[in-house]
Amino acid sequence: MKRSQAGRTALAAAIALGVFGIVGFALSWPLPLAGVMAVGAYGGSYLLAKPTQRIGKVRVDRLPGGTQLKELLLEAEEDMEALRRASREIAHIELRQEVRRLIGTGERILLYLGENPERIGSARRFFIYYLDTARNILEKYLNVQKSGLDTAEVRQVRQETIRVVPLLNEAFERQYTNLMSNELLAIEAEIKLLESTLKAEGGK
Repeated sequence: MKRSQAGRTALAAAIALGVFGIVGFALSWPLPLAGVMAVGAYGGSYLLAKPTQRIGKVRVDRLPGGTQLKELLLEAEEDMEALRRASREIAHIELRQEVRRLIGTGERILLYLGENPERIGSARRFFIYYLDTARNILEKYLNVQKSGLDTAEVRQVRQETIRVVPLLNEAFERQYTNLMSNELLAIEAEIKLLESTLKAEGGK
């Protein structure tokens, strides 16, 4: 049982015992009725003690498909942790550097989505395809590395991985740019407004 669930259970049980003691003994109500009220108190307090799930500052239940979006983020964090493990274990220096660059972009994407959960739906392809593909490729590469083999086939896999990870970096950065499109357009609009304002004031 998870710690938070155990805490909820203990709190609900304590409240139920308190209700039973007050109603059954302090108020001298019939014990069966006190038992019923204690059970109700247990159920109610257990439900009320349930922690509110959030993505950033937004409650999950206030987002369309919020539960699925939360699951996407949790799975993405698992994939990111797999990339972090790979970056610590990969022996090839250049590949390790590319993986760390991949992790940096991925972490910025997750941070942005945590602050803007309404945009998570726009990142489904990043979650379901690009991030998952990066994890699969690197985990398979590590298996090959751990084998200790140095055959022509192994060398080819190594070179293909070194070639494809920079492409994944480009895909990650493109996904991040797409997510930031609204902010980028807003900045461009602000700059154009500033330039036109300065031009108009300079012409007076």
